[in-house]
This record gives sequence, C-alpha cells and structure tokens, in this order.
Amino acid sequence: MPRHEDTPAEPVRQDEKANPEHAQALLEALGDPALAVRSAALRALVRLPLDHESWFQVGRFVWQELRRLEHDDLAAADQLSADEVLNAAVYVPILPVRELVRELAQGPASPLQRGAAHALAPARDDAALEPLLAELSAPEPEQRAAAAAGLSFLQAPRAMDALRRAYREDDDGDARFWAAVALARLDDPEPLRAMLTNPDTPQDVHLFWGDPQVAASALAARAPFPKATVAAWEAIAADESGDSYLRGVAEAVLERLGPEPPPLPSPSAEPMPAPRVPAAMRREAALLASKLAKSAHYQYRQLPDVAPLAYATPRDATRVVTALFSHAVERLPAGQRALAGNDIMGLPQGLWRSYTPDVPALVGLYLKAADDYALSQQLAWTLSRGGVGALLAELAPRLSAVGEAERVALLRLIEEAARYARLPYGPIFGGGEAAPDIAPVLDQFIELEEREAAARPDDGAPPPRWLQAQLYEADAQGERPAERALRAGAEHRMVVRIGEADERWITPPPEAAVPVADLPQDQEVWELTVTFWEPNHVPQPLTDTLWLPRRRGNSSTCEFRFRPRADAPRFEGHLVLRYGPNNRIIQTLFLTAEVLDDPATAPAEAAIALQPELAVRASLAGLADKKPFDAALVADQGSAGLQVAGFAAERVELRSLEGVEEPIARLRRRLTRIATSPDQFGSLEAEATQELLRFLARQGSLLYNGLVKSQAGGAAFLDDRSRRIQLVSARESFLPLEFIYDHPSPNAAATLCPQARQALETGQCSVCPTLDEAAARAVICPLGFWCMSRVIERHAVRPVAETRLSSGEYALQADPIAGREVLRVLASALYTASARVQAAQIAELLGTLSTVTNQQAVYVQDWDGWRQGVQAKAPSLLVLLPHTLKDADDIPTLEIGDKKRLPEDQITADYVHGGPGADPPVVLLLGCETAVPDIPFQGFAAQFRGNGAAIVLSTLAPVLGRHAIPVAAILASELARAAGEGGTFGDALLGLRRRALAAGIPMVLGLVAYGDADWRLAG
Repeated sequence: MPRHEDTPAEPVRQDEKANPEHAQALLEALGDPALAVRSAALRALVRLPLDHESWFQVGRFVWQELRRLEHDDLAAADQLSADEVLNAAVYVPILPVRELVRELAQGPASPLQRGAAHALAPARDDAALEPLLAELSAPEPEQRAAAAAGLSFLQAPRAMDALRRAYREDDDGDARFWAAVALARLDDPEPLRAMLTNPDTPQDVHLFWGDPQVAASALAARAPFPKATVAAWEAIAADESGDSYLRGVAEAVLERLGPEPPPLPSPSAEPMPAPRVPAAMRREAALLASKLAKSAHYQYRQLPDVAPLAYATPRDATRVVTALFSHAVERLPAGQRALAGNDIMGLPQGLWRSYTPDVPALVGLYLKAADDYALSQQLAWTLSRGGVGALLAELAPRLSAVGEAERVALLRLIEEAARYARLPYGPIFGGGEAAPDIAPVLDQFIELEEREAAARPDDGAPPPRWLQAQLYEADAQGERPAERALRAGAEHRMVVRIGEADERWITPPPEAAVPVADLPQDQEVWELTVTFWEPNHVPQPLTDTLWLPRRRGNSSTCEFRFRPRADAPRFEGHLVLRYGPNNRIIQTLFLTAEVLDDPATAPAEAAIALQPELAVRASLAGLADKKPFDAALVADQGSAGLQVAGFAAERVELRSLEGVEEPIARLRRRLTRIATSPDQFGSLEAEATQELLRFLARQGSLLYNGLVKSQAGGAAFLDDRSRRIQLVSARESFLPLEFIYDHPSPNAAATLCPQARQALETGQCSVCPTLDEAAARAVICPLGFWCMSRVIERHAVRPVAETRLSSGEYALQADPIAGREVLRVLASALYTASARVQAAQIAELLGTLSTVTNQQAVYVQDWDGWRQGVQAKAPSLLVLLPHTLKDADDIPTLEIGDKKRLPEDQITADYVHGGPGADPPVVLLLGCETAVPDIPFQGFAAQFRGNGAAIVLSTLAPVLGRHAIPVAAILASELARAAGEGGTFGDALLGLRRRALAAGIPMVLGLVAYGDADWRLAG
C-alpha cells in the first residue's frame, strides 16, 4: 500500500551503551546447556551496543568457537554452526576476532573458508575478495549468486573483469543482477540500468523482492554509490512511462540514500516556538484513536482516513498500536496477521514520532505470535521504538526464570529489536526479507578505530596496569565481597583482570605492574592466559583467557571458583600470566589469605593480598615473534613441598614432587667431589668421571620417571619431544631439569659409551638408538642428560616483596625485545677473581678474554674498580671468579681480590649495567660455592638479573680455578662461534657443555643459566 506523504520516524539512538548488568544476563546465556539458547544469546549480543568489557566477553566466546571450528567436526549436533559463529564474529569489535575470521577466509578452500568470506563481505572487508571471486565460477547457480551479492559490498576494482564476465555470461538471473549491482558500485551503472529497464526484469525483481522497501533496504545497504549510479536511479524514478514497481524501488533507494543534510541554523537568542496544532486536529485524532482502540474489528481500508493520527498524543499513540496488534494476534487467522501488520506499519509517521511502546503488553503479544515470522518482526520493530535499553531492562531479569522455549523467544526479540532500532520504517511484508543490517558492524569498528586512534598520539606514557583480583563469598542468599579472609568450606568466586589503579580491586605493589607499554604496534589487543592454583585448596589448575588492549584501558575478566578447605589455615595461591601462542610465562603472583571458620574473627591487620612472585619479562615487546617453548614450568617450594606446574599448548598440569629434596642434595654433594678431589677427574674416560656420570644418570632417571614417564595417558606437559623448555623458579625452589636422564637407567656396572666423545662433538650418537634396553643399560650416554640436548631457559627472581629494589631498578631486568634482540657479547669484558685463584690462571683467562674482545678486556681487584669499570665502559661480558661466604649478619657475600667483599643485598645496578643506552651484559659467575644449599644459588643470579644482566651463568657446586678458567675460555670461544653464525646464547651454552665435558671437565654439568635463551649473539 502507498505510504502517507510524511517524514519517516527517527531511528532510535544507539550510541548509549546497553546497561552492563542487563547485558550480563545474555552473557550468562552463552553458557546455557541448551544449544538453542546459546545460539539465540550470541545473535542477540552481537546486535547490541555493548560496553568494552562485555564485548571482550563476547569476543572470547566467539574466539573459542572459531578455534573449535578449525579443529572439530563442522556438523557437530551440539555445537553452534560455522555460519552462525562466523556471521556473529564480524560484529565483534575485537581485532583478534576479526583477524581470525580473515585468516579463515584466506585459508584453503573449504566450507569454513566460504562461510568466513561471506560473513566478511557485508563488513566491507577485502579479505573476502579472493574467495568470492573464485566462487563466481562455481557450478551451483545459488553459490554464484551469493558470491556476486557478497562482491556487491566490496569496493574492489580488481573484481571488475570477473564481474563483467559474470554479467555477460551467467545464465542465472540472480547472479547477473548482483554482478550488475557490484559493477554499479564500481562506477559502471550501465549493466544495472539495462537490467532495470529490460521488459522482462520488473516481474523477476518483483517476485524476488516483494515490497519495494525491502528491495531498497538491500540495495541501499551497498551504499555509497558513485554519482553515475545515483543518476541512473534518478532517471528510473523520473520515468513516468517506466514500470511502476521499478520506479518505486528507485524512489525508495534514493530516499534511503538521502540528500546531504542542510546546515544547522545559526544559534538564536530566542528559541523557535513549536508549531501549533489546531485543536480540531487534536480532537479528530483523539476520536479516531478512541474508535480504533475500542473497535472489536478493524481494517484500514474500511476507515475513512487515518491521517489525523499524525496528531495523536503519546498516550493515544500507545493505546492505538497496542490495541491493533492485540486484535491482529488474538482475533485474526494466521494468513491475515501479516497484512494487518502491514496496516499498522503504515500508520502516519507523525504517530510513530510520538510513540512509546507498552513493553509488557507487546512482549506478551510477541510471545503469542512467535511462530508468525512476519508479525513477530513487526512487533520487534515496534518494541524497538522505545530503545533497546528499555527492552533489555524488561527482559533481562526474565531470562533466568523461564523455560527454554520462552528464553529463546525473548533472546530472538532482543536481537530483532536491536536490528530494527536503526530503521525509521517498519517492515512491510509481501515477499523477501530485509537486507543484512550492516550498519552496526561498520559502526562498531569505526568506534574501535576512533578509540584506538585517540590513544595513539604521544600523550605521554600510558598508565600502568596490574594483574588484579576481586573475591566474593557465596551462599544461599547470594554473594558478598571477601575482604579480609576466606571462609573455610564456602564457595568463592575470584574475578581477575589486568587493569589500571582502582581501589575496588586487589592490586599488587606498584613495581609489579604488568609490562604492557611496549606491546607491538600491529596487535591492538592481545590474548593472554591466566592460570590459578593453590597446592592445598585448588590442586587442579584452573585456566581462562583475557583480552588486553595495547595502549590503555582494562582487559576483559576471567573467573575462577574454588572452595577453601578447613584443615589448611593458610591460602597461598598462584596466578600465572602467560602468552599462549609461544607458551611464555610473563608474570606470576601470589594470592595470600587466611582461611577461617568466620572471617569476621580475622585480626584487624588481616587482608587478602596479591604479592609478586617474579616478573619473567620486563617488556612484552617482540613477544609474539619469539620462538615457542614446547613446555613452560613454574616450580615453587611452598608449605606443600616442591610443586611444579607445567604448561604445554592447552594442557596445564600440577605435580607434587614429594621427597625430591634429598635426591637434589645428593646431586649437589656428588658434584662437590670434583672440587675436593680434582685429580681423579682428569678426563672424560677417567674412572671417577664415569662413576660420577653413572650416579648422575641414575638419579636423573628417577627425575625422568617422576616428571615425564609416570604421566599416564595423552600428551603430557613435558615429554621426550620437549626440546625447548622454560623453567621459572620461585621462593628458592630448585628443579634440576638439566640432570634429567631420558635413556634407560644405567646398571651398577655401566660404563661410558664408546662413542661418547664423538657424540659430544657432533651432538648425536649413532650407537645408542640401535641398542635394546639391556644393552642400553650397560652404557652411559652423555646425550641422555637434558643439559646436553635441550635448551632450558631458567628464570629465578626473588619475590619483589623480599628485595630492596626500587621500581626503576626492578625494570632494568633485561630481555630481548623488538629492535633490541642482539647482544654484542664480545665487544668488551670486565674480569675479577678471588685471591684463591692462582695468578697464572688469572693471566691465562685474561689473555683469552683479550683475544676474543680485540684487546678490550680489563682486570680489576676490588669492588670500587669494578663499579667504575662498569660505568665507564659498559662492558658486554662480566666474568667473576669470586669466593662465596656469609658476612656477620648472615648475608651471602661475594669476595674478590684480597678480601674485598660485596654482600648480596648491596649488589645494585651500577655494579651490573652501564646505565641508559647501554646494552645488557652477560654475567659469568664461576665462584666457589655460589650455589650451595646454605647460600641460596638464586640470590646472586636474581640480583644480577634484576639489575640489568641479560644472562647470568652460575654454578651449583664449588668450582676450582683450574676448572673455572678453561670453562670460561671455552665459553668465550663458543660465544664467538655463535656470534659468527648469528646463533643464540642457548646454542652457545649447549656447545660449552658438550665441549667442556668432552675435555674432561665434568663440573660443567653444574652450570645453570638464568635469562632469555633467545638472545641472538653478535661479535
């Protein structure tokens, strides 16, 4: 039916975000066990104007679904369909989600690739171009038509030839029509003009679209059109002799495109008076409204005129629309409802401008008409006139209180109302469906781009952000914050995010901010993984994902639920922040609290706190480009003994290594014999060396059984394929991964493999893999030790709370980052030694260092000279052969020269790092007893690393000068070799261990390195 000559109703404003509390009900529905509810919730959510946090939660859900689709059966009955997830994904303004859809569209040809391309096309994303072009030659006409329709959204001149060919040669009318529309967008309107003026076209288009407004919606959704195409529409609209239907389509398209808005009038001192409406018109409108509201039966065609309703009051407008829809739903047969709905949609637009929907009444009618697609759509548009926020406020509380079918219907209503809220005209049905509503897609991404662009100017450093938590205690009455202690036996919920300072969140100390300032420019949002466990209370690790904006703003949240036990009064939980794609640990935190029967009895000073265990990386820059680790481990010596959490791909496992302390102590004691009886270890084949290797191999085999072999079923977090391992040690824990022996455990009479020396020189053994188990147990293979075959990257940093580092010093911990991943390790060297080292040995090493550094090596004998040398020369290699002891206050101390001592707590940045602009040095710390149990080995490494060292190489057992000197010399030559080949420090360390052991220096087995193994070396 023709529309009244009146201006359209204003679309509902969508710039105000949906109330997060109301959106939360829909977010919770994403976890509903019913597939239909999850599906409806997703479709509704992506249509809503959500806040940042809610979008993050939707993004995580969609991301996980997309990853599932990559690996699982696309036709799984209990999962969302690929098309459904992909069509939702393009609405999510989270860049990693969009990038994943783009990645799928550009992958190998498959249903998933086609679905991704068709989802991206309405979003005007060029990643859809190539797949759609390929589909233009598909054998099925429906597929060709869909491809041409998708291409009509894109502004891609490269598609011009293929589209012209499709227009000329395709025998499918739909495919030709959409090819013509796509060409019209590329400034070639002639094919579309020819189709629309062809005598056979009007009937085809009429059947295809139905109402001209539906056609106009679909065509206008492809805007903007070039001037020549707009002129073609204008010519069709002005042709009185042409087909009336096509003329109506052209008029509706031009109306949708609209003219440029006139300039705003200049501000006036006097406000413009509202136009006066004659009282007679008001009375006539009220009379007509009353008649319509009371009539038991109506049809507009039997009424003299409804134009006076343009002047109805808001109250009358609400009464009329509710009454008419009520009659249509409850009195008319199914076949007539949509026609009645068309009449209602055709009410004068003046009425719609003053209309406020009766939400409860219309929602009830919508549920009754849920099986009538046309009328339910018209009701959804009508409900949208009051704004999506008002509709959400009414429906969100109902979602958890109704059955599945009604929950699905309400979610569908929210989706449809959100889609129609932008449209000034209600849907008129007579054929076809409304065009894809792409405006929200583009608007959401425009908003995201504007927000990111606003953050890019150099307006100073972004505010710091921390890994934060909120804890809630739950019971039958609901939740309440847990503030001072945890209640034994109660359900607790912990919410975790990375966020800016906020007193409502538990936040660690300032120096423990997550190092986010250097996120790569090409990743606006990062996906990070958080794992939580507590050995006594939460022994099974819990893992979730959060999204973190690059420059500023809070991340999304993740949640963990647990129930503290009554028999363990102390809670010491671990939070591990990890970058999943390459399995790298970024930071670990302690969540500490008392566990009480009644938290109200907690002491006044009691508090739930987050304390930093350690920061593995001082910067995230370049993290995405780093080599992945096959496994990442966190070892912690807590009240429950040594606990190891392992991470590999999506697997997380917590293992308790009970009784491991004694085997570790035995390892240390046996290594000490090298220093107490050095003459017995003269060569690789010496009896004492073979006995030592046999002992270490048998102990290492037990470690292998405990950490690797006993892991039953499926892929373990640590296995024989794990060649790159990251190990993070907290609270002075020590896990001797280097001594794991993965060959069969040698028997008591085993001897060194005859090919051992060759294996150490080449890095592979040709004999051992051919032996059966009995023969393998009769020999000791050096390559069976993981320190000889794996890159093990250690990080051992004391808890920040136990150090006296300032935040500036803490930030000096050096890591390879984008633009600074190369160490010129042999540019210069600074060298010192204890008086216990013989002068001849000191001179020998000084000569070696001078050779590899081109005479840039300096020897000093006291700590003042050392500090001055560091500050004056910023040497790239620091070599220390100190004696280790404890001072009068029981502080571990380094002694050089003639009793020149530096306590551990006095090691500051000026002893390590040359200051701003200087490259971080490699520290070789080969002192006597720098790592025996009563002098914690991690202390010195932590201080040197925390004050700017790139790598610290330390020892586990006493070292003699006669052994330290050749080891340092071999290391210098391996560093030079690796630098010449562009290798890494990890490569150099493997070379050092193999060469030194082959040279008969078994103390090299006691070397451990702390820092990033991926530093690339240069001369």
